[in-house]
Amino acid sequence: MIDRTAVGFINTRRANRIDWDRPVSIVSPVLVSGHSINVSATGILVSLPRDPFLQVGTRVALAIPHMDGHATLTVRGNVVRVEHSPDDVLVAINLA
Repeated sequence: MIDRTAVGFINTRRANRIDWDRPVSIVSPVLVSGHSINVSATGILVSLPRDPFLQVGTRVALAIPHMDGHATLTVRGNVVRVEHSPDDVLVAINLA
């Protein structure tokens, strides 16, 4: 995993991130549930408990339940980063 807080790291992000821990599910092209880590105006970082075998460039649909539980927002985007760790898989999705 890249240490984005390290001295000398050049930030190439297009938008500021906001910590945002919410349940989410990738619903296409695979079905896997996890939770969001952060969100920005252009994307979302999702933590998944298992490897969904998504590759950079894959078009995905992401379901985000409303906080009241009565509706679900489905958004589409492209996978721009996949990082594996012993505990989870982080998937960055560009929504712009």
